[in-house]
Amino acid sequence: MSRSIRSLPRGLVYEPTMQGPGSGQAFFILFGFCATADVDLSMRMTEIDHLGDDVAALRAAGYRVLVDLHGDLTTLVEALTGKHPDGGGLPTAGVLWSGHGDDDGTIANHEGLWIAPEQLPPEVAQLGTVKLFVMSACFAGSHAPRWQKALGPQAQVIGWGAPITIERAIEFLVPDDANAKGFDDLLAKHLGARRVAADGPLLEVKDLAKKHEDAIATLLLSLDELASAAQARLKCKLEKSKDGTVYFFDVRTPPSKDYPTKARSQIVCASTSGAGEAWIYVSSVVGPYSDALDLARGVRLVTPSFNVRIVLKRRDPNEPEIISADMFLRRRRMDPVTFANNLQAVAVNADKLEDLFFGSDKR
Repeated sequence: MSRSIRSLPRGLVYEPTMQGPGSGQAFFILFGFCATADVDLSMRMTEIDHLGDDVAALRAAGYRVLVDLHGDLTTLVEALTGKHPDGGGLPTAGVLWSGHGDDDGTIANHEGLWIAPEQLPPEVAQLGTVKLFVMSACFAGSHAPRWQKALGPQAQVIGWGAPITIERAIEFLVPDDANAKGFDDLLAKHLGARRVAADGPLLEVKDLAKKHEDAIATLLLSLDELASAAQARLKCKLEKSKDGTVYFFDVRTPPSKDYPTKARSQIVCASTSGAGEAWIYVSSVVGPYSDALDLARGVRLVTPSFNVRIVLKRRDPNEPEIISADMFLRRRRMDPVTFANNLQAVAVNADKLEDLFFGSDKR
């Protein structure tokens, strides 16, 4: 592709190998997995290992296929409006978006930010070129009517209705003659792109993905960069201390059993620590400690959460000890998505501890 990230092309363009129902049209494969998160990179690579046959089918049917490892809103809009710089001005007949989805119907981009169907311009539905729009993303299928409205009535919108595993996502990509619900079946039914090769990797894209992974091996983002990206991902309020060294996130937490419709949140603070700011300290205050509290129950409560611990602090020698939930994170190779997930983990556990010890739920 003509655009680059870290001096590498963000994706590749495949020209058609034959004439067919897709001649004069484009198909986009866009990855929304976070491009700096190890777990996301692994999932992206695993999917690339099963897309070779699908791209071969599309090319044999006459489609120009564009594969972008760094899907975002700009790329998606350009694709859907036929204005992508590498699309050759061709109308887009189909899109596969692969990545994370949220329960509010949004899909995540390569920076860990969220895209809502309402962010697509009216021009997309007015053009009405998209015949197939597949979102391999959790929850997306439950909000299909919103995406349908944004894409136009002619589009077949497909998405997962609930959280799924990477194994289920791969099962969707692997051809199976025993059922007609795989990605290859959708391509054949809606775009006339029938299978011409066995399941296998998209080798050129796999090689490019490896080069991108090597380019971020020494990733070292500042806390300010991590905080801004985490705020956008968590969709939460963010404030700084007067000296700018501590960040305060108002993180949403799950509703309680007693009040399932009442919104809840927990304040989590983050600051750097150690030589060269090598560590990030994340914590959330639970409340004042007293001998009446059953700390053993609290420890059991947080045990399933990796790296979250209960600590006792005293801000002032004359004040009682304070119970907090906290963790230390190494800043090197820390990406926005992992950082946001850890903020969420501290917030959720601190909120649970608050309920356990103080019954905040019932106040």
